[in-house]
Amino acid sequence: MKKYTDTLTRREIIRTGAVAAAVMTFAVGESEALDDAITLKPHHYIALFRDLGDGSDPGRYTNGNDYKPAYDRVMASHRLKVTVTLGLDFICGPCNFLKNGKCTATISGHGPEQPLHDWAHFVDSRLLKTLGLKDGDTLSSRALAERCREKIGRLDMVFSEEAEEKRVIRALSTHVGLNYYLSKDSLAASRLLM
Repeated sequence: MKKYTDTLTRREIIRTGAVAAAVMTFAVGESEALDDAITLKPHHYIALFRDLGDGSDPGRYTNGNDYKPAYDRVMASHRLKVTVTLGLDFICGPCNFLKNGKCTATISGHGPEQPLHDWAHFVDSRLLKTLGLKDGDTLSSRALAERCREKIGRLDMVFSEEAEEKRVIRALSTHVGLNYYLSKDSLAASRLLM
């Protein structure tokens, strides 16, 4: 394993940071890990709660991303510091579609096929506006989840290009996931899908 003083690629920094945070959490216990932080795109953060709400397996993605580790970290602590970003995030770092610091994936489920990065930037900009946040803002996971729950009815506007049935299911699943996360001990929430 490289030391932090060595030259690291962006992907290695993201992975090493995740390992360091996990080691710190294990060494001092979840209740002591107050400085643990993660950077996430708003649509990735929302998707974690959609999956919690509809019972989807967060480990189902096979593109090499860090969705499952992000899910585990958010569900493990309400006090996790979450920085919202329009750029690359914790989940993107090891993804197979990340080439030279840019996402090369495409998406077609929201109209004509387009670069996933363009769609994500568009949707994340809408989400930030809906949540009253800006790129780079940092909140505890609990505070961000509460803000998301408060604005959940407006998710329909954020994903307006999707079919109505899909928007309704997304909103309901996300609402269920947010309510569960906010009403239960966060460690219990992380065990829901184990």
